[in-house]
Amino acid sequence: MDEQREPARGIIGAMSAALDARNDSIQESYDQRSEYLSKVALHRYQCARGCQIATVFRADGVVLCAVRGYKVSPGKNQTISTQAGRDRNMVDGGWPPHVYDVQHLHGPIEESNATITMACRHYLGSVRTQSILDVIRNVRPGHPGKPTRLE
Repeated sequence: MDEQREPARGIIGAMSAALDARNDSIQESYDQRSEYLSKVALHRYQCARGCQIATVFRADGVVLCAVRGYKVSPGKNQTISTQAGRDRNMVDGGWPPHVYDVQHLHGPIEESNATITMACRHYLGSVRTQSILDVIRNVRPGHPGKPTRLE
């Protein structure tokens, strides 16, 4: 039985490594060009107090969402994440900024339940990828309109 699972584990491992490399490439590209973000912004997310939490933009035909980094209390971290996730993703006790490929997360299903976590000192929650894609429909890059206030 384990012999049958071994090839699948190798394939899954290779796919995971390729996805990690792709995500690293997206993040690196964003880091190098973040000063131009206002020219390609499609939408912004803020907390009720006005903290800029995330910016949605399109680059090379791909819808991306840049989310700011955040820290929460150790107790809250234990309730919202697994130890393996914390070990792999946390930097200096916090969750680093990240750029997500919204369409890739959403997948081919029209009503996907995929979400992106957004946070600041005043807000911690998730936004569905479907709502992100809906709000940017027919928006011209550089004209994001009124930001969505998350409460």
